[in-house]
Amino acid sequence: MDWNRAVEINRDALLRIIAGLLSLANLLTDQTANKMARKSHRRILLVLHSAESAVRRLIVVAARWKAGPAVWRPVTDKATDKKTRAGNKSTASKQKTERRSRFPLHDPPRRQADDEADPGFIDLSSLRLIPPSSGMLPATHLLKRLAVVKQALDDIPGEVERYLRWLAKPTETRRPKFTPAIRPGRPPGLPKKLTHDVHRVLLELHLLVINPPPAKAIADTS
Repeated sequence: MDWNRAVEINRDALLRIIAGLLSLANLLTDQTANKMARKSHRRILLVLHSAESAVRRLIVVAARWKAGPAVWRPVTDKATDKKTRAGNKSTASKQKTERRSRFPLHDPPRRQADDEADPGFIDLSSLRLIPPSSGMLPATHLLKRLAVVKQALDDIPGEVERYLRWLAKPTETRRPKFTPAIRPGRPPGLPKKLTHDVHRVLLELHLLVINPPPAKAIADTS
């Protein structure tokens, strides 16, 4: 099996899924109020949740084929470093905003809803706008999450570097301290019944994470 090709195939599949979600989200968002019907918001969010889980596993799988370990360089003088950052509040604020916009490399804590969520097929008929009386939700955060996932898929090598840098740190200095980044058991966003393409991509990537190929197979395709 060509493992590098498997990574590319799954990446392309996720790009198509995210592109479709972005188109639907923009179509179903009231541009004046920047809000979306609650039902539409929830359905898109459930698919996005599965896609984020798949992208995390894609990054972990891709990291196994990267040549050379990441290097972590701890700060030697924490007092000086803290003073420098405190003296430049605008830079620190910008860095904080950038960190918030980064794709989360770690699975969230397990919830019972993870095993019950099943968005079904996403199409225009199932996502038609419902009356305002049923409730509207802000679409800003949802659109931002979609954009962050798209950004991660567009720069898998960069996300692999982030993951390897985190992995190279001593456990006590990691932020966050989740070990491993991929939690055991059923992955987030994978329902018992696979009803959407994103579920099949997620399942395949999760199997690659928990059943890695032999080291020789990785060397042969690097």
